[in-house]
Amino acid sequence: MAQREVTLEEVLAFRDEKAGTQARLLEADPAGCVVSLGMNIPGPVKWNDAVRAAFEAGRLELAGLLAEQDCVLRQERVLLLPGGCAHICLVSGAAALELKRAAVQLEERHPLGRLFDVDVLGPDGLALSRQAVGAAARKCLLCGGDAKVCGRSRAHPVPALQEKTFGLIAAWREAL
Repeated sequence: MAQREVTLEEVLAFRDEKAGTQARLLEADPAGCVVSLGMNIPGPVKWNDAVRAAFEAGRLELAGLLAEQDCVLRQERVLLLPGGCAHICLVSGAAALELKRAAVQLEERHPLGRLFDVDVLGPDGLALSRQAVGAAARKCLLCGGDAKVCGRSRAHPVPALQEKTFGLIAAWREAL
């Protein structure tokens, strides 16, 4: 699979499409929750064979998480756009807080969990934070500090972040 660098416009278009899809799904079932899996891929290359393999593994893990939580899958959408990828599910049968708690556990226990971004939106349409379930903020891939702080301040060079990201995926693939 060819890879290319994406533009800021493509990343923003992906984010808009993801948010719009989440909102439309919640409108379809106002009592439901939306759970969506995306990938935290730093840098300008958001999609290649390695990311595809990691994303597919995440989709399988998400299906398991939803089954463990006794969720009823009402609808699902998969977005595969140049600016990012997401598997978005409208579910019922589980509380948003419990889904977020399970999502954080997935992000923390899976070898690729640091690259998974599992969002949970409650019936009110608001995303639950990691802190809402008593979890610590995400850690930076490189220094272990707060990932948001490092990201906003551009504390680390993009090539170093990409090397770490694709190193995690390579190590996971080798362990299979």
